[in-house]
Amino acid sequence: MLKSRVAPIVVLLACVSVAACSSEEDPAEVVARGDQYVSEGKLPEAIVEYRRAVSLDPRLGDARKKLAEAYEDAENLRAAYPEFIRAADLLPDDMDLQLKAGQLLLATGRYEDAKTRAQSVLSREPDNVDAQILRGNATAGMKDLSGAISDIEEAIRMAPNDERAYAQLGVMKMATGAATEAEDAFLQAVAVNPKSVDAQLALASFYWASGRQEEAEGPLRQGLRLEPDHLQAQRALATYLRASGRAAEAEAPLKKVVELADDIPSRLALADYYIAQNRIEDTRPILQQVLEAEGGRSPATLRQAAIAYAEGRQEEAHAQIDAVLADNPKDLEMLQLKGRLLLIEGKLDEALARAKTSVTENPDSAPAHFLAASIYQARQDPDSAIAHYTEVLKLNPRASGAQLQLAQLNMARGQANAAVDFAEQASRNSGDNPLAKQVLIRTLAASGQLALASSELDKLIEQFPKVATLRADAARIALLKGDRAAARRAFETAQQLDPNSREAVSGLVALAIADRNLTQARGLVSPMLAKAPNDPQLLFVSSVIHAASGNPKEQESDLRKVLDADPNNMAAYDALATLFIRTGRLEEAKKEYSTIWERQPKSVAAPTMIALLYEAERNQEEARKLYEQILAIDPNSPVAANNLAWLMAETGGNLDVALQLAQTAVQQMPNVPQVNDTLGWVYYKKDLPQMAVTAFEQSVEQDPNNAGYRYHLGLAHQKAGNFGQAKAAFQAAVKADPKHEEARAALTKMGG
Repeated sequence: MLKSRVAPIVVLLACVSVAACSSEEDPAEVVARGDQYVSEGKLPEAIVEYRRAVSLDPRLGDARKKLAEAYEDAENLRAAYPEFIRAADLLPDDMDLQLKAGQLLLATGRYEDAKTRAQSVLSREPDNVDAQILRGNATAGMKDLSGAISDIEEAIRMAPNDERAYAQLGVMKMATGAATEAEDAFLQAVAVNPKSVDAQLALASFYWASGRQEEAEGPLRQGLRLEPDHLQAQRALATYLRASGRAAEAEAPLKKVVELADDIPSRLALADYYIAQNRIEDTRPILQQVLEAEGGRSPATLRQAAIAYAEGRQEEAHAQIDAVLADNPKDLEMLQLKGRLLLIEGKLDEALARAKTSVTENPDSAPAHFLAASIYQARQDPDSAIAHYTEVLKLNPRASGAQLQLAQLNMARGQANAAVDFAEQASRNSGDNPLAKQVLIRTLAASGQLALASSELDKLIEQFPKVATLRADAARIALLKGDRAAARRAFETAQQLDPNSREAVSGLVALAIADRNLTQARGLVSPMLAKAPNDPQLLFVSSVIHAASGNPKEQESDLRKVLDADPNNMAAYDALATLFIRTGRLEEAKKEYSTIWERQPKSVAAPTMIALLYEAERNQEEARKLYEQILAIDPNSPVAANNLAWLMAETGGNLDVALQLAQTAVQQMPNVPQVNDTLGWVYYKKDLPQMAVTAFEQSVEQDPNNAGYRYHLGLAHQKAGNFGQAKAAFQAAVKADPKHEEARAALTKMGG
């Protein structure tokens, strides 16, 4: 029974399958319906018919070509591209189609395939100038500029009045650095066809790229006189005017672009222009139009949220962003805006979560890595910040913003040479950006190149005489030169230019404290604090004055206020911990440094201070554990290596490991007497007295008044059998410190 029932079903399914595969429709009739839809302007319907035709007969070249053209007219270039290529393969005798396919291959970087198409056309039509230009461009893409120039010169020979070949020759001559020959070619393109807008634009682009911006305007204007509705020329003119500082004149071409293109990108460009000009009311209707267009919700909302936030409507801005992210959690631009706003609000954990999502979903996005780096920087995590800024430069080697930040981060770490390198790159890549030049000046000063820093700063001050921060930089360089009078004058000038300058008041307060003029120091800060009582910078300066005045309670109060206003202020944590150490409050000091370590998990300085506090409490076991953790973070940390080596030598640890640690510390800090003393002590414990003598002698040479070093030297000489030298070392130790009981006892035993 089962078998008899199955058989008809199988037959039925087979029939259905055959029916699906062999339609009685005539592909020509399907194509004809598509043609009719095209004539009626119904592109989606035409595409459906053409797709049906090629499914009926995959080798129907004409249908595939029409499908590609319909996709192109519908601005679906991603779908059009493969159809043009397939159509060209099916219609090898269609030269125009072969050229079209070649141009698409060229645009997508498939240079060898593009060159093959060009050669195929030239084999049939040796004088086809379009094919010759295509071959030249493809050859250039294959990094053969000499061959490319030969191809274009041949195109000029074929058609001496075709301006396109001259323009292409100009581009290639520019690539070889032959600027004069390039200009001649662009001028010739205009000469052979003065009515060609493209030739005028090519000449304008050459002038712009050559740094001759003023000369670019003439060809741009001429192109628009020839063809006022030329979309590319209107866009180029708008860009030129804005870059030339004539933003007001850019409105007209931007409006014309909207009229001509009637698309989302042109409207967004006009909206961004109005935002930059602070013409928000003019922006709103444009963004509403974009919002209502298909695909416009995200870019319009992005700008609307930014405007709302700037106008103080923060909750509304976040709600707008969150609504888009609810529908598309991976929207890169929205994630970045959300992260930036959270960063502004100091919500660093939430900001970092958004930034991590951006990086995870868009690992090849330089802006995503830049945002993550900025947040890590705000969290006082320089290692992670440097890692992400470095990733930005891998993706965009000319990203001057990342270079500037890397310069400042390396400067803060004391890596002066690296800081200068990054600052120089940023200055080159950002043109005349004064901020980049200022960072370069600061890094030069930090690296000790004071003459060069001063020279560059003088030029910048001449260009911007009323910028207070530049005067503050001049003051700091003067201090590095030891010229306190010049520094004071520069700080005073900075304050005159900007009465609210924190840099100026900090510098003047430091000079007043150095002169022991605490009344003057207070007089500088008090009026500013009265106006801004919660300003963390002013509060920190005030805490410095209280420290100099011997007022620990007031100092602590100011530092607490700093941390209330700026919970990530590492300098305030450090100052507070130092205060606790000075006043014997070691547990509180450990707590403050633990907070720093929590915020900077890769920090070496904070756990080192905690370990030192444990040592001060004689808790050697906890100190040793911390030093081991520090060396796991940074195996070359000299303080941790030195102190752990000393503890191991003192407590019977592995002396071979202790020696390696001590040698690591000496390599990092060869001129620090404590480090050489540790190395000598490890040698002494290992019964290598002569080597210990050498290390202790270096400590004594570096700090001759230290009784402890001289005592250790005496012990090493004694163990080596150099009794006369040992006695002399003990005597010198007692002379340096008459209360050094161990040295006195050793001297007494020797009959001294």
